[in-house]
Order: sequence, then C-alpha cells, then structure tokens
Amino acid sequence: MSFVGIIKANQIQYNEYDLMHTNFTDEKIHNQLDELITMEKINSNDELMQCIFKTLFSSISQNSEKPERSDNLDDIYKNFAIHTGNVSHAYNDLYQICNLYITKEMFEEMKNTNLKVKYNGACSFLSDIKMPIFGDAVIFKIDTFNNNNKLIDITKEDIISQYKQKFVHKGIVVSQNGNIE
Repeated sequence: MSFVGIIKANQIQYNEYDLMHTNFTDEKIHNQLDELITMEKINSNDELMQCIFKTLFSSISQNSEKPERSDNLDDIYKNFAIHTGNVSHAYNDLYQICNLYITKEMFEEMKNTNLKVKYNGACSFLSDIKMPIFGDAVIFKIDTFNNNNKLIDITKEDIISQYKQKFVHKGIVVSQNGNIE
C-alpha cells in the first residue's frame, strides 16, 4: 500500500516580479498548494493505473450535452496521450507526474467536440516538460534502490518540497576575498 498525490487544476502563474525568494517560503507555498492536493491510497500497480486514468479523464468536462462529432466520448478519450514526466530524482527517490498530453490535433478535436480542460499551473512548474499542463495530475514517488522501482508513499509535504525546489536553490557563494557561504 502506498499513497499518491492528486493535484487539481489551478490558475497558479508567476510574473517576473513574483519570482523572489520571499514568495517561496514553506508557509506561502503550503497555503497556495494545500487545498489543491489530495492523497489517494494505492494497493497495486493496477490500482495506480486506474487512479491515473480516472483522475486525468475526470478533469475533462463537456460544454454541451453531446459532442458534435462523436456519439461516444470513449472515441475521443482514446485519442488522448498521457505523459509521465520527471519532477526530480535525488538519491533513491524518483518523483514522477502523470498528466494529459494535449497535442495540437487533440486540441482541435476538443474544440470541435465542445470538451474543455482547465489549466494546471502548479503541475506546469513541477513537470520536466516545457509546456503548459491541463487538467488534474497524479504525482507519485518511486524508490529506485537496487533497481527495484517500488512505489512508495508520497506526502503533501514531499510535494510542497518538490515544488519549492523548482524555485529556491541551494548554492555556494565564494566572495572575492575568498569567503565561502
């Protein structure tokens, strides 16, 4: 049994003036992300896959009763791609995120069938892909020790810490006089 995180679609965005260390304290990030993250218990790899599909596709909504170009939403959903991206890999812990990958063709299909999906700003910053992410996403943690690649518990605090690390970095400063900080 392990826990995975589900990050709801959100409108988190930053402009260049927001990207200051003081805006990425533990308290501020916790306040920003806490209500967006829910945890789900997973007992097997099959349950993980079911959780991913259920989460990603439940974040797609319809603007009308019936799609214009298809009588069956399953015909549309089978055209979606799912991206599994890396958030980070430190020591034996690999953090990954699954989200809908909306291609140009899928975007056109969505417009033509009155489907919509909301922007997910937090996941756009967490994922390794350099494009916006839409809809809810699933984030999980894998223990890569000895190549076992076992799904292990992720906590809200893990997710918040991973998010913060996308903006706040530790480093060494060597001054001209040779002092090291």
